[in-house]
Amino acid sequence: MSTDIKNPITDKNLKNKNDVSISEFGNYVYGTLDGVDFGASGKLENGNPYPAKVILRFIFKINEKKTSGAVEIITSRSVVNNFRITTTDGELPNLVSKYNELVGKTMLIKYVLGDGQNVVINPDNLTILN
Repeated sequence: MSTDIKNPITDKNLKNKNDVSISEFGNYVYGTLDGVDFGASGKLENGNPYPAKVILRFIFKINEKKTSGAVEIITSRSVVNNFRITTTDGELPNLVSKYNELVGKTMLIKYVLGDGQNVVINPDNLTILN
């Protein structure tokens, strides 16, 4: 999953780091920033331009049930989610430096998926709130 984001909210902005309270509907990622990558602007082979970007990487561990023969086994695996921050080539070094300093910090990011994009969920992780 790769999504463009505008305003990541870092843990230093949270009032209570032990209890995250969300009062606005939306899509959120809450996790530890595991890595930062980046790319300068350029042009695709077809000539279309693309902007510079900083990529925030989050690694999440998920449990899965797998079957081997007739035996069900629960295993743990890692998934990497990437979130892109579009920027300019001039601002790129500053943003990379800024987010490199935040690696290992807990972040809450609100994001919006593009129209028609799908997210795969595990129904076991679905909670009905009201």
